[in-house]
Amino acid sequence: MPNYVIVRNRDEKLMEYYRQKTKTFVGSLQSASKWNSKKMAQPAYDKLIKNGEKNLEIVDSDKIKITIQTDKWEDYAKRIAHADNKTFY
Repeated sequence: MPNYVIVRNRDEKLMEYYRQKTKTFVGSLQSASKWNSKKMAQPAYDKLIKNGEKNLEIVDSDKIKITIQTDKWEDYAKRIAHADNKTFY
């Protein structure tokens, strides 16, 4: 069952997630508020837009986890490819 979160700045490395309890954005996906459907997240999203927030999106949290994990592996692969033998071993 998908969990939807409200994300700010999705295209950037430092995404922020909306936490409805504190009415703030947090850096941890685990601390973010989650909804069972986009329809359930829509009222909170609409309220944020009304208050002037920009670059928001309602996203399935499972897709975010995959993106974050892929970024970690790509970064690791780049470090290995650019390391000289002495540093690597």
